[in-house]
Amino acid sequence: MVGLLADARLLAIETGSDRAGTTVELVHESLIERWPTLKRWLDENQEDAVFLDRLRAAARLWEASDRAADTLWRGKVADDARQFHKRYRGQLPERERLYLEEVLRFADQQQRGRRRLVSGVMAALSLLIVAAGAGIVKVTGQNRLITAQFHAIQSTEHTLKGALASAEAARSAAERARQESEAARQESDAQRRRAEQLQQDAEEARDRAEAEAERARVAAGQAQAARDEARRSEVEARQAELKATREELKARAASEEVLRSQREQEVLIERSVGRIGESLD
Repeated sequence: MVGLLADARLLAIETGSDRAGTTVELVHESLIERWPTLKRWLDENQEDAVFLDRLRAAARLWEASDRAADTLWRGKVADDARQFHKRYRGQLPERERLYLEEVLRFADQQQRGRRRLVSGVMAALSLLIVAAGAGIVKVTGQNRLITAQFHAIQSTEHTLKGALASAEAARSAAERARQESEAARQESDAQRRRAEQLQQDAEEARDRAEAEAERARVAAGQAQAARDEARRSEVEARQAELKATREELKARAASEEVLRSQREQEVLIERSVGRIGESLD
């Protein structure tokens, strides 16, 4: 096929070195538009190239995580991997091949598990349908009993309504009693609060009276101390007065003694002068 296209000058084939290999290029791009099969091949090759890049990255991650199951593709990506495995004719590297096989094996295992789950659900539904059929037969037999019970219920409904009316009246009376009790309780609480306030006022007045009495006791003590100090001062003044009187008496006695001595000296002087005068005569 390639040779025929090359002979028709639709493809250009270039042979390089052993390492470079042989390359094939389109001479006319219109060949892609006019040949749908070739266009499909090219599209598939491009998609496969993109998918191979994803496969290599996923395989590296799988191998790096010690082939952990949570790194395997699931869902839509696993379906794409299955389609790629069906159409791809090339040879994959061992790591990518093993990863792809493990993805497909894991997807098959999950699919088998889903099929088993669906089978179990279907079996359970079948059992439920059988049980429902038996229940329908039983319910049909019970309808008559239910009808009779319904009439009995209707007959007792009137009695229940009367009982409900009585209960409602009793409830209303109980509600009124509760409201009255609540009002009485509130009044009692108000009186209790007033009594507590009066008691608190009395205690405060007593505290003030005790404080005033304490201040009065302190003032009385201070007055008594002042009186005692005044008495001591008075006693000291009297003692000082007595001492002054004694000193005055001593001074008077000393003065009188001095006067007496002076008089005696004067008498002696007069006598001496008289003797001297007599001797002169």
